[in-house]
Amino acid sequence: MGLPNPTRRSTGRRRDVDWSQLAIRRSRVPETLSSLLDGMIAQGDVPAGARLPSERELASLLGVSRTSVREAIHELTLKGLVTRGPGRGTVVVESNGHELGTSLLGLMDSASRELRTILDFREAIEPPIAARAAQRATPADIRNLNALLDEMAAVPSRSDFAVMDRRFHHMVARATHNPLLGRVVEVTAEWMASIRKEVHQSARRRRASLAGHQAIVDAIVRHDAVAAAAATTDHIRLIGTIVAEPQAPKSQESRARLKEEE
Repeated sequence: MGLPNPTRRSTGRRRDVDWSQLAIRRSRVPETLSSLLDGMIAQGDVPAGARLPSERELASLLGVSRTSVREAIHELTLKGLVTRGPGRGTVVVESNGHELGTSLLGLMDSASRELRTILDFREAIEPPIAARAAQRATPADIRNLNALLDEMAAVPSRSDFAVMDRRFHHMVARATHNPLLGRVVEVTAEWMASIRKEVHQSARRRRASLAGHQAIVDAIVRHDAVAAAAATTDHIRLIGTIVAEPQAPKSQESRARLKEEE
């Protein structure tokens, strides 16, 4: 079933959004709508400033009740992903993560951005965030995290894995339903960008990182805040250990193997 496209950028330019991504999953239970829209926003399929279809249109597309749609949109509103207002519908909000990161980076000199300092900062803030995610995660949040882990397990490229690693930590923060915590994690992700590929340069390292992610998600699934915090601490410390590993001389054979792993 086709839908009129009400999407409009805040600049006044129109951008088409493929709402059929939702229709493909019509057989799923209604509450998955929140996770599907969340994923489309996170991946940029629905840009900031875009207006979502009306409740009636989404309900018709998915074959669900308007009540189910209303509940899904309410969850997105609680996460700070969309805003609603009379006469303008439901609009995707602009993330201020980049601006927040820029301002914080401006307060740090280059020495303060050393890996050891960044990891110490992450260890101070991310375990409590994971604990809150375990306490507050909805079924939709858990489905998104598990789906991302499945994607990471199947991705051979270290550059793609690094992108998904960043998404993972952001999704954990979003499961707290506190937009400010999500923005703080976006800042640390910017700081980590330069070393993520190094952390994941071999298949062995990627497997170790994925195992750490799995432990975090397992705790969130159980709604075990203590275990989620502990798993996050272990994961961050593992990153420090990996990066501290001495680099062996690269023979022609090892370089070829590394290229193959990438």
